Amino acid sequence: MKNADVFNGLKQQQYKADIDSVKAQIFALDSSYPEGYKDWTGHAERAEEQAQGIFNAMVAILPKYSTYELNEDTVALLDQYVELRGELAELKRQLQKEVA
Repeated sequence: MKNADVFNGLKQQQYKADIDSVKAQIFALDSSYPEGYKDWTGHAERAEEQAQGIFNAMVAILPKYSTYELNEDTVALLDQYVELRGELAELKRQLQKEVA
């Protein structure tokens, strides 16, 4: 297995955990009861910690990770992650307007 393949495999797992975290944050904000918010927030934090752990492992294994290019599958996950982050930001803005 080439280093580029290892890099893309790790990045894909990182983005999947990041996506899971953002989805959980969205579910938490959409939750209509306090326990649901707490449960989803906890899930989001665990997924975020998992993504950070994967990134840390990648840096340890591939110190020159920034020299590798993302493949199509990794780019698709990155695009999905960025789109969800935008949805989360918009939801937060809407909720702030409702509170104000």
